[in-house]
Amino acid sequence: MNQLAGAGQSSGVGFAITVDGSDTEVEATREHPTVKVGYLRVAASIVDLEKLTRAGDGEFVNPKVVRDAHQHAAFDGALPGSGLVRPGCSGVETWRQELNHFLTTTRFDDGSEKSLGDMLLALHGTPNKAATAVTVRRCPSCEAKDGDLPGSGISVALTGGLCPRCGATVHLADVLRTHEEYVAEGSHGPGVVPNRAVMSVWGTGHGASCRMSAAPDDLSGD
Repeated sequence: MNQLAGAGQSSGVGFAITVDGSDTEVEATREHPTVKVGYLRVAASIVDLEKLTRAGDGEFVNPKVVRDAHQHAAFDGALPGSGLVRPGCSGVETWRQELNHFLTTTRFDDGSEKSLGDMLLALHGTPNKAATAVTVRRCPSCEAKDGDLPGSGISVALTGGLCPRCGATVHLADVLRTHEEYVAEGSHGPGVVPNRAVMSVWGTGHGASCRMSAAPDDLSGD
């Protein structure tokens, strides 16, 4: 930690972030027990410790300052498991499309302007500027690897990209590579659990970005 930019500049911890997530997988219908639907939920909370400390400066604790010191958000979603497909798509193609739709349309809360996809780009950027695209190093359709692709990968923005070798659409969600763990039959848990972990990371990133917006001089590293 001592090698990080800005190390030692702060006299104490300024904020705390907590993140938790859970997932489950259920049968779509009793008549088709192998058809699965996955459900995940992630919640994040950030506490401004400096504000919380100031809440007790007076004779009594100020409840408004306590309330303002705490921000929280939660999001959830359903993802297709084995046996659920979009018309004209394979199971793994359905998974990729549904996960990408989830990332690009789900927001942390009603007051947030950013989707989970925006946060993914932010995590690939710098503290002051989100990335405009990420690099997918293997095409999910033709399976061409970075050594076979111009530029050693496929540039994918929030709206997607195209594989230069086969011309297939590559989604932003493909950078997570969870489609590689897709199973055509039985439990689809291995695909949901990595997503929960990733969502938890995004929850932490969202809390940190909120803090950076509130105090950029403290956390931007400039």
